[in-house]
Amino acid sequence: MNLTKRSVRWAGLGVTAALALGTVVGCGTNNTNSQTANTTGTSGNQASTNNTTSNATTTNATTTGQQAAPQSNLNAQFMAYTSSQSFSATVSALKHSISSNGMMVLGNLNQAGALKTTGLQLKGAESFFVGNPVSGKKLFQMNAAVGAELPMQVYVWVNNGGQTEIGYFTPSSLLGAINPPMGTQGAMMDKKLSMIVQQTKATPVSSPSGSQSVENIRFIQSASTKSFDSTVSALKHSVANNGMMILGNLNQAGALKTTGLDLKGAESFFVGNPVVGKQMFQMDPAVGTELPMRVYVWVDNNGKTHVGYYQPSTLLGTINSKLGMKGAMMDKKLSMIVKQATS
Repeated sequence: MNLTKRSVRWAGLGVTAALALGTVVGCGTNNTNSQTANTTGTSGNQASTNNTTSNATTTNATTTGQQAAPQSNLNAQFMAYTSSQSFSATVSALKHSISSNGMMVLGNLNQAGALKTTGLQLKGAESFFVGNPVSGKKLFQMNAAVGAELPMQVYVWVNNGGQTEIGYFTPSSLLGAINPPMGTQGAMMDKKLSMIVQQTKATPVSSPSGSQSVENIRFIQSASTKSFDSTVSALKHSVANNGMMILGNLNQAGALKTTGLDLKGAESFFVGNPVVGKQMFQMDPAVGTELPMRVYVWVDNNGKTHVGYYQPSTLLGTINSKLGMKGAMMDKKLSMIVKQATS
């Protein structure tokens, strides 16, 4: 398989955040010895839920053990907006709005481009990873586990009706699920993202096509018995052994190093499977907000390596309740992958 590299420069600071995307070749292999993008999808039902409220079971970052115990409940939202412009015009307007609001596009994942050679012709599907170096540095200093959400993912896609949509999960709920006090910083990000998206001339979806779903959104993390490098290696091996593929990576530690923050390890990996992904994109292309799944590896202040992710079923079920069953299977798969990587 051919592999391409995309490097996006952190504006004004010379920080490079590398997000690797491989070219899909339409084969059914599950080899991740090289970072291979095998994202799948096709146009499906229109994005389902906006302002969908769910109870979020949150976990504090720990240095001891398996999965952290639930600490408190939060309300979580998947925000969906309909654009009045074409896909390309919406993407251009989004990038301009991000810059105008003091944020930066740190990386991108072009799901539609990766899917072309599978025979799936998406009219548009691309994720953008958005952040700010100063505020990001402060949050990473508070708790490096925030890399599971930062930089924030904003997804743009074209629905079956030919309309362009923009979607994201509210940062307040995702950060709060990692550590409840961070919900305050997340609430400010909620307002910022809402402003950014609405400046693209997009409007909130008022009548979602899918039924609303109440889910317990959870952040799952496991402490590793290995070093950061060994855990990353074990994760890649476990992903391949479990029929999944690493579709890309985002090296937060490398990106933050020139800001003066020397993290011992912080990197996100985007994990998926072409067959399962295709089925889910056909059900609802809004799944690109969560697929491929993000698995984050980091080192805490005590030198302990952790692996964390948001439980797929809860995020997918919040987008569209019909996706919950598929997400439940992903829960089991990711749990097995992480257990094998950390033990």
